[in-house]
Amino acid sequence: KATVSVLYWYSVMLTSIQSFLIPMMLGLVAVAIALFASSEAKHGRAASACNCCMVLGKGDDRRIDKNELRITAINMRWLFDGVNDPNVSPTNKLGERYAKNHIRIMAGHLHTLDSDMIFISEIEDCSTAELLLQSIPAPLRDSYRFYLVPGTDTTTRQNVGLLTKIDPKKGVFRGARKVSKHLYANMNIHLGSNLVNMSVVAAHLIARPLDRSRVEKRQLQATQLSELGRWLSEGGSELIITGDFNDYSDAVSDFKNSIPITSVMSTLRSSTSPSMFEVSSLLNKENRYTHQSKTLIDHILVSDYLRQFVVNVSVWHEVEDVKNGGSDHFPITVILRAKEKELHNSDGECLSE
Repeated sequence: KATVSVLYWYSVMLTSIQSFLIPMMLGLVAVAIALFASSEAKHGRAASACNCCMVLGKGDDRRIDKNELRITAINMRWLFDGVNDPNVSPTNKLGERYAKNHIRIMAGHLHTLDSDMIFISEIEDCSTAELLLQSIPAPLRDSYRFYLVPGTDTTTRQNVGLLTKIDPKKGVFRGARKVSKHLYANMNIHLGSNLVNMSVVAAHLIARPLDRSRVEKRQLQATQLSELGRWLSEGGSELIITGDFNDYSDAVSDFKNSIPITSVMSTLRSSTSPSMFEVSSLLNKENRYTHQSKTLIDHILVSDYLRQFVVNVSVWHEVEDVKNGGSDHFPITVILRAKEKELHNSDGECLSE
């Protein structure tokens, strides 16, 4: 009887402990999730589920030449797979065959560019990115990974993605609530003997540069991107902001001498102190356009420290146009390269090229 009594009270105590601990543990989990969400919300970061936004592995650097970093921004114009696409997409009417050809052509362009980081505007999703990646000829294809965090543009369903040979530290994230299509990531990047803690922000802003009804919204988008950039910079990162901003520069005149009606570019330049540098200023004016309208609306800005490494800027205008399955934008590329140490002879003359 004594044994039965002990077992009975042991059972009662165990049941009581379980009924107390389990709700408490669930409560602690809920609090942890809430705190995480609060931290994310502080910087506007969305916790959207995705299958290609986090780093799977140790975050490799698959560049062959680690003295150089080649960065490209390109709007691929409705890079969709042609299956159940939104009504506003041309692939919805032109179909899967057109979409596959468009993907093949864009993959060919990427193979020619052979950039280390490519920021792509107007891509559908991770599945379409995989089709693009598989269309790039080997062995270059094997050096790339694709990252994308789903945006909030439910009408076009367009996104911004990153095709890269250098994996982010943790993945890609969102950080500006009013910018429906954007991402940011942080990386440790070697430029020769320099190990650079670098953050990259890529965005696709609302279209129509001269539409006054859209000025306020695009300006607000630029302000939020600048705040995100400032937060990353103040955290110790060198900064790059790039993408299709659908706006002209007030500081760098393009081929058509376009005049902006917003302060988008000056707002983005103010993301760091000293101000960020627009690499397009290094282009000859006859080459300063990234759209078939001969205007410069795709941009790359680098922080003041990174400016010293810029050795080349180019826009590739020999790409397929829309009627042949290409895009209405031209890719802009900047090359950063580690500086070689100057060699001097006994008379103090520089021997370096």
